[in-house]
Amino acid sequence: MSRAARIVRAADKPKHKLVSKHMGAEAVETIGAAIHGLSKETNCTPQTLVDAARSRSSPLHKYFEWDDRKAAEKYRVTQARFYMSVIYVEYTTKQTGAVSFRAFQPTYVNGLGKQWKPTLEIAATRQGMDELLDKARSELKTFREKYTALRTYAKAKHMLAAIDEFITTES
Repeated sequence: MSRAARIVRAADKPKHKLVSKHMGAEAVETIGAAIHGLSKETNCTPQTLVDAARSRSSPLHKYFEWDDRKAAEKYRVTQARFYMSVIYVEYTTKQTGAVSFRAFQPTYVNGLGKQWKPTLEIAATRQGMDELLDKARSELKTFREKYTALRTYAKAKHMLAAIDEFITTES
């Protein structure tokens, strides 16, 4: 068994509750404990987590795709999603200066599921603009949840209050 795998097995369970909207409770507990343990014993990186999961006897092993063919295809899809999300439209006006925004956005199309469309095309319709504003609200809610512990910090109070105000306004 690798050193990283031993660390995972010996990891202290965190004293707080870990949760995820994307994984089941067992996965969250197992993976969270592993990350916690690795971060105490070594430089915890995605690579060290994969290394800790490599052994079939590792409690992490079942959470990773070990079929290289399937893993390669999933990685290519991840690369495609990355490329689609890092291309921006940029323009400059005298009033605003330089402005940039994502050139493409994921959107749901009439029962066809998530599809990527040009942001300018989406924003050209009232429904599309409402969808973009709803997405902004959702992302700001996520941001607020992530940084809510900062509310006690005076400078953050104003920022979070402004986010709260925007989130609660209807489009």
